[in-house]
Amino acid sequence: MDSIQRTAFGASERIWAQLESEIELNSDTATEVAGGIIKQYLIGGVLYPTIREIENARFIVDEVRPDCVLVQRTSSSSFVGNAFEIVSREHKIKTRIVEPRILSIMRDYVGRSETLRYIGNCLSERLLLKGGMDTNRLNRRVFFDVTYWNWFVSVKPVIEHLLQDSDGVFVLTDGHVPRGLKPLGLNIRSGEASDITREVRRILQNYQSRRSTKRFQSIFEWKGMNLWELVADKCDFVFEMLLPLMPNHVAFCRSVLDTVEPDISVIATFPRSYALGNMAVLCKLRGIPVLEVQHGVFDPWWEPFVQPLLFDRIACGGLYWRGKYVERGAALDAIAVTGWPKYDEYANVDTGSTNAKARTILYLGQGQLESGMRVLRRISSLLDETGATLLIKPHPNEDARHYSLNLPKHSRIAVLEPRAKLSDCLKRSDVVITDNSTGGIEAVLLGKRLLCLNLGHIRDVVRDMYIESGVAEEIVDLDQLEEWIRNMNDMVTAEDLRVARGKFISDMVHLVDGKASRRIADLVHEMIPATPTPED
Repeated sequence: MDSIQRTAFGASERIWAQLESEIELNSDTATEVAGGIIKQYLIGGVLYPTIREIENARFIVDEVRPDCVLVQRTSSSSFVGNAFEIVSREHKIKTRIVEPRILSIMRDYVGRSETLRYIGNCLSERLLLKGGMDTNRLNRRVFFDVTYWNWFVSVKPVIEHLLQDSDGVFVLTDGHVPRGLKPLGLNIRSGEASDITREVRRILQNYQSRRSTKRFQSIFEWKGMNLWELVADKCDFVFEMLLPLMPNHVAFCRSVLDTVEPDISVIATFPRSYALGNMAVLCKLRGIPVLEVQHGVFDPWWEPFVQPLLFDRIACGGLYWRGKYVERGAALDAIAVTGWPKYDEYANVDTGSTNAKARTILYLGQGQLESGMRVLRRISSLLDETGATLLIKPHPNEDARHYSLNLPKHSRIAVLEPRAKLSDCLKRSDVVITDNSTGGIEAVLLGKRLLCLNLGHIRDVVRDMYIESGVAEEIVDLDQLEEWIRNMNDMVTAEDLRVARGKFISDMVHLVDGKASRRIADLVHEMIPATPTPED
C-alpha cells in the first residue's frame, strides 16, 4: 500500500504544479494567498485522498474480481465510495449505492461548514506573547508558531532555555498566557490587505473563467481517466469559499512578522495543519528560516500529514522518526536527531519499574466520547469489586464536564483538569488506558502498564506502534477489558515488559538524557543568520 500512497502524492503534486501555471499563481503575492492553506487543502484534502482511494479500489477489485460492488459512502470519508464507484464502472462491474444521496450531501455540507468556521474564526483565538529581554537588535528574536496547547507543551522547555540565554522570545498561542510571557498588541490595519484582496479576485476570476475549458480540465487527467468529475465541487469549495478568507489570514501573518521581526520561526508540529500554512509561507518569502520540532508520532502517508514541506531544518525525536521524515521527502542533512524536549524530565526515571500491585487506572481521553463513555462505565462498575481507582485525564481540547456529568458519582473516580501536566497524572497511576494517545510514550517511560483500545477493529499507526513493539496490550472488546481489570495483577509482569520497553525507548525516543531541549535551543542559534559586523 505504501507504493499506492507515494503514487497518489506524486500525482497530486504534479496536478497542483499544472494548476499553479494555468491560473497564474507564480508571483510572490499569489504565493502568499495560495501557497499555504489553499495549496495544503487542495493537495492533502482533495487530490491525494481521491487518487489514493482510486488506486486502493483498483488493487482490491483486481484481487477480488467481484461480480457486483455495493457502495456505502461512510461518514468517515466519501472518497472510498466514490473510488469504488468509478473503478467498478471502469471494469464494467455492476454497482449499487446503498446510501441515500441526501445523506452524502448533508455530510459534505456539515464538513465544509466546519472547515469554513474553523479557518474563518481561528485568528480571533490567537494571542501573540513576548518574553525575555527588551527588544533589541543585538538580541536573537525567536518566533514560535504554536497555536495548539500540545504544540506549546512540546517546545516549552526549549523556550525556557532561550529565555535563559537572554534571547527575545515571541509566542503565538491559542489564547492562553503561560508564566514568564506577556501579551503583545498587534496593529492590523484594514487597508493592509488591499493588495491581497485584489490578488484573490484575480485568482478567483482566472479559476472561474477557465474551469469549464478542456485545457483546464485536462490538468486532472490521470492514468486514462479524468478526475475533474470527482473533484470539481471540492475545487469550487476551495477557490470560491476558502480563497476569499485569505486576505484576513495574510494580513494577520504580515502583522505578526512585522511586529516580531523574527530571526527564525519555530513550528512545533509536523506539516499537517491548514492553520500553519500561510505563516510558514510568508516566512519563506521573507528569508526567515523555519525549524520544525516534532510534536508527536506520525505516518508520513496519513492523509492529514500530506502537506507541502515548508521547513529548513527538522528536530526529530529519534532515528526511527528520521527515517519517516526521509520517507516523506525531507533531505537527510536537514534533519537533526535531538530527542523530545517534553521527555527531558524523565532523564532520571527507572523506565523498567512497575508497581507490584496495580490499583490506579488512568484513562486518557481523546475525544471518542461515545465509545469512551462505554469504556468508562464498564470500568466504573468494577471499582468496588477490585478496589481500583479510576482517574480520567480529558484531552486538552475536551470539556471535563462531559465526564463528570455523565459518569456515576463514586469516591474512587476523579476527573482531572484537561491541561493538567501529564507526567503528574501518570505518576499517580499503575495502568494507563488509551486509544492511540502519544501519552502512551510517557507511560512507557514511567514503566506503566499500557492498554490500547481498538473497539472498532481499525488499524492505527500509533496503536500498532505500541502493540507491535510489545509495550502494550490490545483490547478489542469490553469483555476482554473487564477480564483484564479483574485480573490485572496477574496479566503482565515488570520483567515481561523490561526488554520491550528498552528497545521501544531506544527506537522511538532516542536519548532520554535531559538535554533534548538544549540541543534544539543550540540548533535555533545555529540556524539564525549571522549579523554583519560594521566592518562587513
